[in-house]
Amino acid sequence: MQYASFVPGKAVKIGSFAQYVEVYLQVYGAAAFFVAGDRQTLETLAAIPQGLQFTQASTSPPYKLTWIGDLWVMANAAGSAIEIAVTLLPSGGGAIA
Repeated sequence: MQYASFVPGKAVKIGSFAQYVEVYLQVYGAAAFFVAGDRQTLETLAAIPQGLQFTQASTSPPYKLTWIGDLWVMANAAGSAIEIAVTLLPSGGGAIA
């Protein structure tokens, strides 16, 4: 699903996942997008960890994250969009690669 119309500096909850999922991210436009497990981390942290920043260049081809729990996304500028696709991982001991 594609998400647009972000207000810079305001986090949006994309979903909550009770089990591990694969999240594929692809950014369209000049904004940098940041992801975290909660709103407060994104909206109050002065320096977001570099590994959680995604741009058009770093998500082409789409970037894959393995995620569990809440997924919050924030953009640093208006006018860009992010495509987010989620796939459930099969349960079992070797599911996370």
